[in-house]
Amino acid sequence: VLATIEFFRELVPRVMVMHQSGMQRPPAAFFHGPDSPVRRNLQRIMDYLEAEHERGRVRCADAELVARILSASCWNYAFHEAIEAQIFTPVEADAFAEQLVETLWAGLAPGEGA
Repeated sequence: VLATIEFFRELVPRVMVMHQSGMQRPPAAFFHGPDSPVRRNLQRIMDYLEAEHERGRVRCADAELVARILSASCWNYAFHEAIEAQIFTPVEADAFAEQLVETLWAGLAPGEGA
């Protein structure tokens, strides 16, 4: 999770600058195709979840869905950090990552028959 936050800490400001410069859409290479940074990041999370599922360590019927939830949460964290929005109580990245995993773990923890 921390690696994904770091990834988005670099990407979010770039996308914001592109948008401010008048670009309607960031270059397709950022978001589309198998070599896009966003796709590679999502795939790494999916691969990890699938491997842990095969080992019986997580219950994960849809690795892509869980990867998207994790990725979107990290994007949101980096975005609010980039715009210096303190909508709620500020949370350090370490604590955010721990709380995110703890929250998701209730649905991912292997249960009976996993």
